[in-house]
Amino acid sequence: MKISLVKRDVYDRWMSSAEEMLRLAENDRIKSFYVWSYYKSRRAAEYALKGLLRGMGIYGCNEPYLLQLITRAGKEGIEFSLKLKEYARNLDKYYISPEEGKYFESEDDQFVEAETAEQAVSWAEEIVVFIKEICS
Repeated sequence: MKISLVKRDVYDRWMSSAEEMLRLAENDRIKSFYVWSYYKSRRAAEYALKGLLRGMGIYGCNEPYLLQLITRAGKEGIEFSLKLKEYARNLDKYYISPEEGKYFESEDDQFVEAETAEQAVSWAEEIVVFIKEICS
């Protein structure tokens, strides 16, 4: 499946942000900042999904959950595997919004463990890679 983008420049900006956020998530994971790593992993997937939709000319996609963005993409004929949908669900599960920043001020391991942060980076990376593949 290949997607035709009507706004390639918009997609490219969002995807560049997604890739940078993913890189930062991995750096934070390595440095044992697990909450930050999880947060940035989830944001990377969000940026990639929003980049896909906006690159297709679909705006107003401000759904708070990744699975909702995937569902919106599905309405445009984009098939995400059950595995990727599960990854999106998992990324949303422990996501802490910036408005709840109090969690970022405590010890990271209270909320997200090393293994979970590592999984989050991997889940987000698979979502980003899938979107890049269908948009290449």
